[in-house]
Amino acid sequence: MSDDLTVAIEEFYTAYRELQKYMNLRARTHFSLRTDGFIEIWSYKGNIKDKLVVKTTVEKDEENAEEQCYRKAAELVRNILREHIELQRRAG
Repeated sequence: MSDDLTVAIEEFYTAYRELQKYMNLRARTHFSLRTDGFIEIWSYKGNIKDKLVVKTTVEKDEENAEEQCYRKAAELVRNILREHIELQRRAG
């Protein structure tokens, strides 16, 4: 695993864990040499899957596909987190 991929994964999970403090979430990832890769984050109500919060995909032949997917997902999660914090700040 390259250093850039390791950093991208760490950035994603740091943002994801922070967002989990505010929402009941579960992530699903899939990467393969033969198929396109993706990251999905679903919100849950109890143990019931509610709605898709984030989905990023990359084509299998894209350069640094897994790294790019984690970077895109991390940015989306950070945006959702900023919006959520801003809404709480306005409400409180």
